[in-house]
Amino acid sequence: MLTQKAFTNLILSRYDHYSAKVIEKEVLALAGIEPRSKYEVKDINALAEAFAGLGDHKAAALAESLAKLSAAPSQSPARESKAAPTADDTATVN
Repeated sequence: MLTQKAFTNLILSRYDHYSAKVIEKEVLALAGIEPRSKYEVKDINALAEAFAGLGDHKAAALAESLAKLSAAPSQSPARESKAAPTADDTATVN
């Protein structure tokens, strides 16, 4: 999943502010996607294809970044749970 803010920041990493706003609108239109707060994997794939279709080297780099993002696992790895300390762990030597 990709948030709108992360999508905008991704574009801003390659373009100046005003160009990024134009590119963002153009890519969303090419992908046939309305602006929303979160983009799912299918949206990310469509955005990557739209960037690739622009024919700009900066846009190609963004297309690659989005393709990698959509290929990444959607769930973050489970965090290892820490067991509660045992009496042996908390014992002090006097």
